[in-house]
Amino acid sequence: MTHRQVSAILLAGGSSKRFGSNKLLLPLGGYPMIEHPIQRFRSAGVTDIIVVTGAYDEALQNAGLSSVRFIRNDQYESGMSSSVRVGIKALPTDSEAVFITPADLPLFSVQTVQALLRSMGHHSAIIPVHRGKKGHPVLISRKAATRCLSIVSEKALYDTLLEFESATVFLDVEDEGILMDVDLPEEYDRIRTRYDSLYPNGFQLATGNEKLKTEP
Repeated sequence: MTHRQVSAILLAGGSSKRFGSNKLLLPLGGYPMIEHPIQRFRSAGVTDIIVVTGAYDEALQNAGLSSVRFIRNDQYESGMSSSVRVGIKALPTDSEAVFITPADLPLFSVQTVQALLRSMGHHSAIIPVHRGKKGHPVLISRKAATRCLSIVSEKALYDTLLEFESATVFLDVEDEGILMDVDLPEEYDRIRTRYDSLYPNGFQLATGNEKLKTEP
């Protein structure tokens, strides 16, 4: 499987009610937080990246994010599964597999994305696991993605996959970032502290976008 045949969907439709504001555009290392998962995929060779928007559609589209496709989910208030379906419907016909992740996980590593790609094989889905806890991004086959179009459950995506896809496997990774999402302000503070320890000299972007601040 080549990277040109793999897409990524970032779920960015929510209104960040628990956080209290648009968390995805908060700064992290000089960039909007949502730019980080985009760059992890791009650095691993995944170039077809879909951002499913909703409550903050206009703000996200005007944020100068690097080479992504925006798809608005008009039904975002009905839950994350609706954004999953909108993203899957937007997949190119030649995509053989797709990463899916909430957009508020900025610290999963490029190495984790690469490891998931190497492990795909004939599996329906691969779920990364760190110290016994399931995380994101998940990688699912095109066939599994098509079956997800009928799923309306608001369980975590990996729990839904375990119910519907018998060929789901787990991949142990030494990457705490697969578990570190941002729902509350204190979690954002934790993310910033962790980012500074991981990237004291900044994270090198996979592409130079003049609209974004460059790291020193």
